[in-house]
Amino acid sequence: MENGQKQLNRRLAMFCLHSHPLGRLGTRDTGGMSVYICHLALELGKSGYSVDIFTPFNGLYREKIMILGTNVRLVHIAVRKNHHLNQEAVYLQVDEFIRGIEAFRSGSGLTYDIIHSHYWLSGLAGLRAREKWARPHVITFHTIRAIRREAEPVSNISGFRLRCEKELINACDLVVSLTAQERCDISRVFRCPPSKISVIECGVDFAAFYPFGKEKARKALGLTDNEVMLLYVGRIDPMKRVGRLLGAAALLNRKVKVFIVGGDPAPGPEQRQLYEMAEKLGISDRLVFSGSLPQKDLPLYYSGADVFVFPSRYESFGLAGLESLACGTPVLATGVGVFPEILTGTVNGRLLPDADPVLMAGKIREVLTQSRKTEDVTKKIRNSVRQYTWARTARKMSSAYETLIRQEESRNQIHQ
Repeated sequence: MENGQKQLNRRLAMFCLHSHPLGRLGTRDTGGMSVYICHLALELGKSGYSVDIFTPFNGLYREKIMILGTNVRLVHIAVRKNHHLNQEAVYLQVDEFIRGIEAFRSGSGLTYDIIHSHYWLSGLAGLRAREKWARPHVITFHTIRAIRREAEPVSNISGFRLRCEKELINACDLVVSLTAQERCDISRVFRCPPSKISVIECGVDFAAFYPFGKEKARKALGLTDNEVMLLYVGRIDPMKRVGRLLGAAALLNRKVKVFIVGGDPAPGPEQRQLYEMAEKLGISDRLVFSGSLPQKDLPLYYSGADVFVFPSRYESFGLAGLESLACGTPVLATGVGVFPEILTGTVNGRLLPDADPVLMAGKIREVLTQSRKTEDVTKKIRNSVRQYTWARTARKMSSAYETLIRQEESRNQIHQ
């Protein structure tokens, strides 16, 4: 893949046990990880890797094998879904998953060169595959409970999951972190050598996420010329602190509307709480729930928005913020995920030192005053994240894979 040369003889097995890569974005178990898996696989496929993404059937797709792109297949494995993450249930699910994968592999006469697991549940399957196949195992956690609990201390954290995360970091060949800060956190919390952790950031599809045209977008969204649009895109989860955004909106003038994109088809308790909060704050008429939307519809919302607001307490990356900036819309975010790395000036947004509604309202006013969306400003905002492409993500990942494969081959030669 380096110097434009394609790797035509590598076969990659990706494991995605937790959620379906083609699931509805913004719902309970589907978010940036699904976007990451699909785009990474497609870019690696273009470069010559043969990629099989293994995931359980989810009821939406009946095909055993789906072709997603050049050299990329989605392979469904029959696994009984179990929402109880106790030790026994998890191991039964992992056993079923890996048995199905091994049956597919042996039945097809395939040999994989490397394994890449996404999320801790998939990582447990990846460890089994590593033992069976004697191939390097890479893991991207996307969310690490041991680190997340520092941001939100709660008493019901699963000790089993914490032990699994530690085991996975110790036993895998490489941990891929999405930001430099996450790498530091992993090294600190798990006492993991930094050399075992590679920072490989997410990307954004600049052909899909582009300035749609503010006036056209606002008209399509039903906004008048004098209304201000604040936007949040993501799952509805207490960790995201969307309620703080509603509190800030209540302190702003009546022209401000809040659009929330995400949530399950049947509103859960968190979404119902937001409705109730909006009623108490007197802004229910200014709150728009758009539900979960496919990626192709998001540029309209990003382009129509005046500010994208992300008040999350913890984030492994923050892909929606990157998409907003690619569409030329400034971002106001807490210092989580990638935001300290990309919100370094004042042109493309601001960092929030805290998600206090009063402070947030003041920062929103600042952004609205200083980041008027002229064509020149929109272009500068978009250019501020130009380096974050999926092609770059795939190049860095391919380089990491190749290093591990060569190391494994050298070890095998020594023991022959």
